[in-house]
Amino acid sequence: MTKKVALCVIGGLAALATAFQQKSTVEVAFIDRDICEKSEFGFMQLLPYVTIQSFIAENGNMAFIRYRRPSKGEGEARLRGAGSIGFGGHIDSVDDMPASVVASGVTRSIEHAGEVVVYTMSLEEYAQTLQNCAYREVHEETGLDMDYLKMIPLKSGGILRENEDDIDDVGKVHICAHMAFEPPPALFHEVFGKVKESANVLEILEPEVLNINLNDAIMGFDIWTALDAVDDELSGEKYQFESWSKLVVSAVAVSFVNAFTNNLTITDLLRLLVDKVVEQGRQVQETLAAEAKANVDQAVEKLGELTTPQAANDVSVEQPQG
Repeated sequence: MTKKVALCVIGGLAALATAFQQKSTVEVAFIDRDICEKSEFGFMQLLPYVTIQSFIAENGNMAFIRYRRPSKGEGEARLRGAGSIGFGGHIDSVDDMPASVVASGVTRSIEHAGEVVVYTMSLEEYAQTLQNCAYREVHEETGLDMDYLKMIPLKSGGILRENEDDIDDVGKVHICAHMAFEPPPALFHEVFGKVKESANVLEILEPEVLNINLNDAIMGFDIWTALDAVDDELSGEKYQFESWSKLVVSAVAVSFVNAFTNNLTITDLLRLLVDKVVEQGRQVQETLAAEAKANVDQAVEKLGELTTPQAANDVSVEQPQG
């Protein structure tokens, strides 16, 4: 049986960070998956984590296709049974690398990995390889036809990583390279229907649409309100989302709110501000009306108590002396 391999960065997180800071190259190699997954060996893997998402401006809903990972099988053991919005996986030897990268391969002995072919890769070449892997993984997991997938815009969501205090065992050896298939709202539910019909049941269970409403955040120009909306939806026991899903949804929510507010004209801003003031006024009126009604109801109830026969008998009338 052929051992599974994954593309790893030689030198781990430090080498990757240097490449980003200096816009330089990294050395990578396909290494036995069992070795890659042990954090003490110091290898790091960039993984495509692909969402299928849309933003419906009319109702302020941010929509994702979500699913549950199987509790058994060949998938990442540390994620079994978790809720997820991410498709994707390890870059392996079947994923095409640019010809220039392939040509750079040199066999070397790497500590813990043994004799492997080491490739030199620019960040742009790494991004292309990640994209190739993303298409393959989403095709395999969702059953969506490759030609159909390539008709949907695939956008980069950037490199995301948890705070050091929040990193779990998965995060110690993997870094999230978020990408998003973002069909227009009219097409999103068609894509979802195809996923629900053709998803690989060995990897994708119970696909549904996750909706998170960002209206309050947009109206208040407030990313913290957006993060609260995400936390309210994802932190409960309903889905038990894995950490990368929470990380990605939070980042996407903030980017949607920022993009929406940054693209507004002065007229749009004034209209939204007026709408917000009108809405606040309506809420105040409703509150005052409710309080007034409660006071009237309380007064009527008290009056009713005073006019009952028992209440009348309880009232003592002083008789005149004579």
